[in-house]
Amino acid sequence: YRTTRYSANVTYFNNNYRNFISQEFIANAPGLGLVAQALNFARVRIQGLEADGEYSFNLGNSTVTPFLTMAYTHGNILEAVNPFNQTSLRNVPADNISPLRAIAGLRWNDGRGRFWAEYNVRAQANVDRVSPLLKDSPFLIAQDLLSLRGFGIQNLRGGYNFTRENGRVALTFGLENAANNFYREQFQFAPSRGRTLTIGLLFKYF
Repeated sequence: YRTTRYSANVTYFNNNYRNFISQEFIANAPGLGLVAQALNFARVRIQGLEADGEYSFNLGNSTVTPFLTMAYTHGNILEAVNPFNQTSLRNVPADNISPLRAIAGLRWNDGRGRFWAEYNVRAQANVDRVSPLLKDSPFLIAQDLLSLRGFGIQNLRGGYNFTRENGRVALTFGLENAANNFYREQFQFAPSRGRTLTIGLLFKYF
């Protein structure tokens, strides 16, 4: 749904897969390290809900827009064989699925479209539904469990646009993870970067 001031969107999806291919670590070879193999899962279902919305209002000669994006995902292995002990897997959590993610923020634009700024928080909930392919793995290490934790990071962005009939110059700034939190993206082995400053400069001629 969309008007001149606000927009909203909700999407539900339900995907059922047959012969779903998943890469899993199945052995630890001396001198080579962990060995991964592509496994075939007979049936897998991944479903979820995605929603986003924003609302714009005037503040003096500028425009302020609060916005929110959310996604919920639920995955099940309906039928497969556990490669570690050859037992049957039925209606168990699928691996590598972040259950709940959200981005909420506030965007500001000046009336002439030159200056803009944005503040947002990106968050992910704890992974509580853990696949037996992870928790029963003989190769489970601390990093695997730490990567199931939720997190929330703050980001600041801003910029300046200068436009003429025959060209445009844009200068942008971004401060990612402004609070310098220690966190891991879910299902990633290494920690993510701390506070990061990015500067961009764009020249465009028509």
